[in-house]
Amino acid sequence: MKKYLRNEATLFLLDYEFDIGIEQLMKLSHVVISCKDQQEIQKFYTTCFGFKRSRAIDLGDSKIVFLKNEDVHLELFQADEDRPLPRAVGDGPHYPEVRRVAFRADDVDEISRAMVKDAEVTLGPLQLGDFIKGWKTVWLKDPGGNIVETSQGYSDADSYTETVIPVASGD
Repeated sequence: MKKYLRNEATLFLLDYEFDIGIEQLMKLSHVVISCKDQQEIQKFYTTCFGFKRSRAIDLGDSKIVFLKNEDVHLELFQADEDRPLPRAVGDGPHYPEVRRVAFRADDVDEISRAMVKDAEVTLGPLQLGDFIKGWKTVWLKDPGGNIVETSQGYSDADSYTETVIPVASGD
């Protein structure tokens, strides 16, 4: 069976068979950022996070730029509208929206010092060891005002049991 997913300018084709679950095939591919200044955003992510330009698609009056770091891509579009809301601060918006993009690092303090001229720290670094031993995070603002998290020490639980919270029906 072939299934098509459409996302604005991109058409994705997924090939899968019914005898394996779709969850086994789905992996994060890329994050899309609409930019006022593509060059500035590209410089930030290549300089501060080690991304490399992997492709550019010329659309005539604009282009789509792809940056790659291992298996993750950023897709940069030129914004053609002004932002309708003020930029989020701290750890990102608390209303329904993508809150932030997060990266794993070996040393949050070293990353924070290295980025001091390129990014504004919006929150942290915070020690989150009460939740997970060794977990530490800092939130930054990229040149476009997007909140970016850099975190060290996160680990999954050894065992995990889903807690279901009953929702009262409106009947």
